[in-house]
Amino acid sequence: MIEGCLSLPEVQVNVQRSDRLYVKSYDVKGRKKQFELTGLWARVVQHETDHLDGILICDHSENMQMETALKD
Repeated sequence: MIEGCLSLPEVQVNVQRSDRLYVKSYDVKGRKKQFELTGLWARVVQHETDHLDGILICDHSENMQMETALKD
């Protein structure tokens, strides 16, 4: 799917991601939580996790030739 990002507002890149995601986390009280995410929510969590790992959508482009959407 083509993704955009507010960090790179004029860039769109085709990013391959998993359709299904299993997430283990802790809530604010330290209790373990587990979630199964599908579709758009799975994509959003993977995108935001990339940010935490220092990865931007342009890093997913194989040959660094990005499709650019110019805003009018």
